[in-house]
Amino acid sequence: MEVSNSLVVAEVHGVASSVAVKSRRRTGVKASGWVRALLCLALTQQSAAAACLVSGPSLSSARAAYQTSCSQPRKDCDPVDGVWYCSSESVDAASIASLSSAPASGGNGEPSAGSNNSGSAADNASQSTVNSGESDSDGNSDASSSDARDQAALAANTQCADPDGDGWGWTGTASCRVAASNSSRSADNATVQPVTVGECVDPDNDGWGWNGSASCRIAGSANTGSTGNSDSTKSGDSGHYYPADITDLILVTGQSNALGANTSYDPQLDSPHKRVFAFTDSGWQRADLHQIWDLGWHPRNHPDTDPSNNFSLHFGKRLTSLDSNRVVGFILATAPGAAISNWSYNGVFYREIRTKVLDGINQLPHKSSLDGILWHQGETDANDTQAYANSLNALIANFRSESWYSSGKPFICGEIAVPGGVNNRLNALNSDGDSNTACVPATDLPTKPDRAHFTAEALRAIGKRYAEQYNRMTN
Repeated sequence: MEVSNSLVVAEVHGVASSVAVKSRRRTGVKASGWVRALLCLALTQQSAAAACLVSGPSLSSARAAYQTSCSQPRKDCDPVDGVWYCSSESVDAASIASLSSAPASGGNGEPSAGSNNSGSAADNASQSTVNSGESDSDGNSDASSSDARDQAALAANTQCADPDGDGWGWTGTASCRVAASNSSRSADNATVQPVTVGECVDPDNDGWGWNGSASCRIAGSANTGSTGNSDSTKSGDSGHYYPADITDLILVTGQSNALGANTSYDPQLDSPHKRVFAFTDSGWQRADLHQIWDLGWHPRNHPDTDPSNNFSLHFGKRLTSLDSNRVVGFILATAPGAAISNWSYNGVFYREIRTKVLDGINQLPHKSSLDGILWHQGETDANDTQAYANSLNALIANFRSESWYSSGKPFICGEIAVPGGVNNRLNALNSDGDSNTACVPATDLPTKPDRAHFTAEALRAIGKRYAEQYNRMTN
């Protein structure tokens, strides 16, 4: 299918403007560079109506820019590499690539005559898109249905690389679903030379290969952005990080303080980090509070408001600052207002946790189990009772009985806001003789007026305390 693209770049400070028009065959797009200015792009695909895309440093500025620059109804806004984009179409790696000046390609994978091969924003978009799921047209997340996501990915395999043919792959930093295949090479990659480092063979030089029947990583291949040193797990600080770089896979579970509902957001303090990933409703992505991690809405809240906070993000950011070799991925599964009995073995919620954890692990070919669990629960079971202690010990034993966890991995809890009571049972994990259990303090941190829910400031501190405890236990 031939696609004709028209790109109009309007420089914010009015120094100059340029227009580039070209045609290309729709394939996977790889380019380089990033335009940190307001962009207005017109796309013509056969007789389709023109589309408009603008950017800004914040959601509000991008929306304002769209209102003044575009005449079409606004459909979607999403952050990409810290810059917000609003468009009359869906904002994702594929749409940004379609609306950018990617190199024209002939049938042999080489640039067509007359094409501009100087690069575009498409590469950074495909590498680092963080989907907030906004959809102004119907008020619903455009990634709310896993079936719809799977079908969309199946229809666009060129955007999703599945190195081991298991049906799961990556598009930039996000996991995606593709049709299972025995070969990762396409006609467009036919001229790429294979790479072999040690026991890892990468036939299409995309950074992914095979070591027997297992997938493996080769740093320094075409897509790793690394310095070229052989390393099966990390891209290196000079390049992008990917879900397959995750070293520490963490389950976060508990009540509303684990969810962080109805707390404030600061774009500086709560910004994403390149080595912290979340398992979102759209798969593994670089963690951003504008995403949906749990309960079909949190922490994103509503697309026209700032998101809520969550200590999981700050756990990851603090842990990566303590150890530059760590890449954190977390899975959030919460039950606001629920007593500890809600986590009873093989109960409805316990099975939901198991399913979510296994789904997250299955999308990480290099991981087979969790590396730790963070537990923040007890507000509903506020009293100091032996029954709570028995339930907590049973919960830990139940988790350890799962194939995706073990007795040798940290289980860390956090105090609830009110001193005494159930905190006495939680803090008993610090003196139970088990080196893999612990509890972090929190009663000194600020709360909302109800004195039960922590503020955003407190959640940032709790995340750091969890990270410092986890780092001590794993080092």
